[in-house]
Amino acid sequence: YDYREALEHFRVRQVLIDADIWQQMMDKMPNRLLATANLNFGRAILAALTLGNMNFLDADIEWVEGLLVNHHQMPADALDEYLEAYYYASLRNLDQSGAVVIEWLSRLLGKQLPSPLQRERSAAKRA
Repeated sequence: YDYREALEHFRVRQVLIDADIWQQMMDKMPNRLLATANLNFGRAILAALTLGNMNFLDADIEWVEGLLVNHHQMPADALDEYLEAYYYASLRNLDQSGAVVIEWLSRLLGKQLPSPLQRERSAAKRA
Protein backbone atom coordinates (compact mmCIF):
# COMPACT_ATOMS: atom_id res chain seq x y z
CA TYR A 1 0.00 0.00 0.00
CA ASP A 2 1.00 3.58 -0.61
CA TYR A 3 0.45 4.98 2.88
CA ARG A 4 1.10 8.59 1.85
CA GLU A 5 -1.59 8.34 -0.79
CA ALA A 6 -3.92 6.62 1.69
CA LEU A 7 -3.24 9.33 4.28
CA GLU A 8 -4.07 12.15 1.87
CA HIS A 9 -7.13 10.31 0.59
CA PHE A 10 -8.40 9.69 4.12
CA ARG A 11 -7.78 13.32 5.14
CA VAL A 12 -9.80 14.58 2.19
CA ARG A 13 -12.63 12.09 2.69
CA GLN A 14 -12.72 12.07 6.50
CA VAL A 15 -15.38 14.79 6.62
CA LEU A 16 -17.57 12.69 4.30
CA ILE A 17 -17.08 9.61 6.46
CA ASP A 18 -17.94 11.59 9.60
CA ALA A 19 -21.08 13.03 7.97
CA ASP A 20 -22.11 9.55 6.83
CA ILE A 21 -21.67 8.24 10.38
CA TRP A 22 -23.73 11.14 11.77
CA GLN A 23 -26.53 10.16 9.37
CA GLN A 24 -26.38 6.52 10.47
CA MET A 25 -25.94 7.07 14.21
CA MET A 26 -27.57 10.38 15.22
CA ASP A 27 -30.68 8.66 16.60
CA LYS A 28 -28.69 5.89 18.27
CA MET A 29 -26.00 7.74 20.20
CA PRO A 30 -25.81 11.08 22.04
CA ASN A 31 -24.20 13.82 19.94
CA ARG A 32 -21.31 14.39 22.35
CA LEU A 33 -20.37 10.68 22.27
CA LEU A 34 -20.62 10.57 18.51
CA ALA A 35 -18.42 13.65 18.18
CA THR A 36 -15.88 12.17 20.63
CA ALA A 37 -15.87 8.82 18.84
CA ASN A 38 -15.35 10.44 15.42
CA LEU A 39 -12.57 12.66 16.74
CA ASN A 40 -10.65 9.90 18.55
CA PHE A 41 -11.10 7.17 15.97
CA GLY A 42 -10.26 9.52 13.10
CA ARG A 43 -7.10 10.65 14.91
CA ALA A 44 -6.07 7.04 15.50
CA ILE A 45 -6.51 6.18 11.81
CA LEU A 46 -4.57 9.29 10.76
CA ALA A 47 -1.75 8.36 13.15
CA ALA A 48 -1.53 4.80 11.82
CA LEU A 49 -1.49 6.04 8.23
CA THR A 50 1.15 8.65 9.08
CA LEU A 51 3.32 5.94 10.65
CA GLY A 52 2.76 3.69 7.64
CA ASN A 53 1.21 0.71 9.37
CA MET A 54 -2.49 0.15 10.05
CA ASN A 55 -1.58 -2.69 12.42
CA PHE A 56 -0.54 -0.03 14.95
CA LEU A 57 -4.28 0.52 15.37
CA ASP A 58 -4.71 -2.97 16.81
CA ALA A 59 -3.27 -1.86 20.15
CA ASP A 60 -4.77 1.61 19.86
CA ILE A 61 -8.29 0.32 19.26
CA GLU A 62 -8.35 -1.13 22.77
CA TRP A 63 -7.31 2.25 24.15
CA VAL A 64 -9.98 4.05 22.08
CA GLU A 65 -12.58 1.50 23.21
CA GLY A 66 -11.53 1.96 26.83
CA LEU A 67 -11.70 5.74 26.51
CA LEU A 68 -15.15 5.70 24.93
CA VAL A 69 -16.66 2.98 27.13
CA ASN A 70 -15.08 3.85 30.48
CA HIS A 71 -14.39 7.58 30.39
CA HIS A 72 -17.25 8.71 28.17
CA GLN A 73 -19.72 6.01 29.32
CA MET A 74 -20.48 4.78 25.81
CA PRO A 75 -22.34 1.46 26.04
CA ALA A 76 -20.29 -1.41 24.57
CA ASP A 77 -23.07 -2.32 22.12
CA ALA A 78 -23.17 1.30 20.90
CA LEU A 79 -19.44 1.10 20.24
CA ASP A 80 -19.91 -2.06 18.18
CA GLU A 81 -22.66 -0.34 16.21
CA TYR A 82 -20.41 2.70 15.75
CA LEU A 83 -17.57 0.56 14.35
CA GLU A 84 -20.03 -1.06 11.92
CA ALA A 85 -21.21 2.39 10.84
CA TYR A 86 -17.58 3.48 10.36
CA TYR A 87 -16.92 0.44 8.19
CA TYR A 88 -19.91 1.10 5.92
CA ALA A 89 -19.19 4.84 5.76
CA SER A 90 -15.63 4.00 4.70
CA LEU A 91 -16.88 1.64 2.01
CA ARG A 92 -19.10 4.38 0.62
CA ASN A 93 -16.58 7.22 0.82
CA LEU A 94 -13.11 5.76 0.23
CA ASP A 95 -11.89 4.48 -3.10
CA GLN A 96 -8.93 2.23 -3.90
CA SER A 97 -6.53 4.77 -2.37
CA GLY A 98 -8.15 4.12 1.01
CA ALA A 99 -8.26 0.34 0.65
CA VAL A 100 -5.81 -0.14 3.52
CA VAL A 101 -8.33 1.46 5.90
CA ILE A 102 -11.20 -0.68 4.61
CA GLU A 103 -9.06 -3.80 4.84
CA TRP A 104 -8.17 -3.04 8.47
CA LEU A 105 -11.81 -2.36 9.39
CA SER A 106 -12.85 -5.59 7.64
CA ARG A 107 -10.34 -7.54 9.69
CA LEU A 108 -11.34 -5.79 12.93
CA LEU A 109 -15.01 -6.63 12.41
CA GLY A 110 -14.43 -10.13 11.01
CA LYS A 111 -15.91 -9.21 7.64
CA GLN A 112 -14.82 -10.50 4.27
CA LEU A 113 -12.97 -7.94 2.20
CA PRO A 114 -15.32 -6.52 -0.46
CA SER A 115 -14.87 -8.19 -3.87
CA PRO A 116 -13.33 -5.23 -5.76
CA LEU A 117 -10.67 -4.88 -3.06
CA GLN A 118 -9.99 -8.62 -3.08
CA ARG A 119 -9.33 -8.49 -6.83
CA GLU A 120 -7.03 -5.47 -6.46
CA ARG A 121 -5.12 -7.13 -3.63
CA SER A 122 -4.69 -10.36 -5.63
CA ALA A 123 -3.46 -8.42 -8.67
CA ALA A 124 -0.97 -6.48 -6.52
CA LYS A 125 0.42 -9.71 -5.04
CA ARG A 126 0.94 -11.17 -8.53
CA ALA A 127 2.73 -8.05 -9.80
